[in-house]
Formats: sequence, C-alpha cells, structure tokens
Amino acid sequence: MKNVIIYTRVSTDEQANTGFSLRHQEEALRRYCEIKGYKVVNHFQDDFSAKTFNRPEWTKLSEYVKRNNKSIDLVLFVIAADEGIMPQTIEHFQILELLKVKKSIIVITKKDM
Repeated sequence: MKNVIIYTRVSTDEQANTGFSLRHQEEALRRYCEIKGYKVVNHFQDDFSAKTFNRPEWTKLSEYVKRNNKSIDLVLFVIAADEGIMPQTIEHFQILELLKVKKSIIVITKKDM
C-alpha cells in the first residue's frame, strides 16, 4: 500500500465557498486514494494565495516530507487553473523533487470546464 500526503488549497473566498471548495477537494482526493488502495498518512490545507510559498500548511508539509520522505510514496494536491497554469505550478513540482518525494500528482481544476 502506498503512503500518500494530500494538500488542498484555496486562495479566494469565492474558491472557498463555491465550486472546488476545500471540503470538495479533500473528499475527491480521499476518494481517489480509496479507489487506488492508497493510505492517506497526512492532510495539509491552506487558504492562502499561491503567489508565495510562505503558507503555513505548505511549510508544515515540507517539514513533514523532510522528516519522512523515505516513507512517502506520493503527494497529491489541487491547483486551481482558472487563469491557466502559473509558474508556481512548476515550482510545486520542483520543491517536491528537491524534498525527494518519489512521485507527485497535481490535480488541475478549471472553473469553466
């Protein structure tokens, strides 16, 4: 069984209250893990803009991965791409790669899809 961390985030009140809310993101990622037979070992959740990586739960996620990277098989997280893919999306992958995460999957949402 693969050990998985999930990370959910919204950056605006509109995102938090409509569409792909934090609760909806978490439910969708947990359901995916259940279908795949993955074990969710931790969940981190932010309601801060992705313009900076100075986000409390992202920082906790990074520290957790540093301490436990050998036992983490996958990190799943959601990116709202209402205005297209931003440079921060690539930076998420790069940071996780530096933290030696074996694999990461970004679930990209688009409001008008």
